Amino acid sequence: MCEFNAHGVGGRSTPGMQYYGAGGLENRPNGMAFYGSNGTIFADRIGYEIYPEGKFAEGPHALKRRHINVKRSTDRHAAHFIATIRDGAKLRWDSDKEDFMGTPDASRLLGRKARKPWDMISI
Repeated sequence: MCEFNAHGVGGRSTPGMQYYGAGGLENRPNGMAFYGSNGTIFADRIGYEIYPEGKFAEGPHALKRRHINVKRSTDRHAAHFIATIRDGAKLRWDSDKEDFMGTPDASRLLGRKARKPWDMISI
C-alpha cells in the first residue's frame, strides 16, 4: 500500500522516532511539512523532525538531523482546545467586511505583510 499526503512519499527514516498512525514503512498519514531554504520540518501529533538542507546538511559545520517525540499528546491537545473555548476571548465576525468586530488585535492576525519578492502579488 502507498499513501500520499502533505509530506509526499517517505520521510520516515529517523531511528527511534515513533510515528502517529503510521501503518506501513513509507506512509506518514498525519501532520504538516514546512519547507524552507535551509531545511524542512515535518511535524505531527507526537513530535517533529528537522532535516537540514544545502550548506546546513553537508560539510564540517553540518547540522545534525533532530527529532522530538512526545507521548499521548492528543489528550493534551484536546484539553487545551476545550480550555481555550471555555476561557478564551469571545470574537464577533462581520461576514460582509470579513473582519472581526471591535477587536483590532484579532483583526491584525488575519494577515501579514509579505516579504520581498512576494509583496508584489496582490489578490
